[in-house]
Amino acid sequence: MANQHHRIVFTTEMGNKLFDFEFLNKNFKINHILPEMNKKPLINTLKHDFFALIEQKPTPVQYYSDEKSTMIKSELLNKDFYYIAKNKQLYKIARTNKGKEKVTFLYSGISDNIASQINIQHSNINLNIHLKKL
Repeated sequence: MANQHHRIVFTTEMGNKLFDFEFLNKNFKINHILPEMNKKPLINTLKHDFFALIEQKPTPVQYYSDEKSTMIKSELLNKDFYYIAKNKQLYKIARTNKGKEKVTFLYSGISDNIASQINIQHSNINLNIHLKKL
């Protein structure tokens, strides 16, 4: 797929498809979703979460830095995101609303700029997503 074309598919261990989303530039398309998951608030939450993960070069709105860490504020899909790096290595993304963290993306097990685990934690709803590199 092209650089700005991404497809995200979640399946069960038995191979059943939960959802299949496609991102092309800033456009979002649902190729498949289970009827039980086909709820607008859940779809919008997943869309914002995954878009933050695949956005390769967020446009900085503000930039903060000291000797050890860097924080870049960016706006994606009309939401504020903060990309936080220590020693030039991204380890956290936070989505905020009115100054409060709503979603935290934590990267761990980073080797050659690839995280072996990404945890997406929502503070306003009971939704946590744990992604592992296989």
